[in-house]
Amino acid sequence: MYAGEKAILFVEYKYVPKLPAKNKTPIKINLSGLQLQWLNNFIDLGHNVAVIVGTEDKNALILRKKEWNTKIVKEDFLKNSIKINEIPNYILGVCTNQQNSIA
Repeated sequence: MYAGEKAILFVEYKYVPKLPAKNKTPIKINLSGLQLQWLNNFIDLGHNVAVIVGTEDKNALILRKKEWNTKIVKEDFLKNSIKINEIPNYILGVCTNQQNSIA
């Protein structure tokens, strides 16, 4: 959990050691049923929530607004991912209200 002067952000971190070989293969994020329930409930209550999925190649995908409920294929992961060193900018942006990410 991260807190700033304007907002609080809860982040669930996941790591995928190796991306699938095929571009259309879904990536297994491995969120448990309880994690999914908690994340979805927290969004429904109007809080900032993100799931950040990191990979071996130092890329990360930030899932917001219940995006963790849909399948993400390798192709989309690579297209929408950022470098891991950009994650603090996202967190700072949400917690200082520079980028509003509430559901």
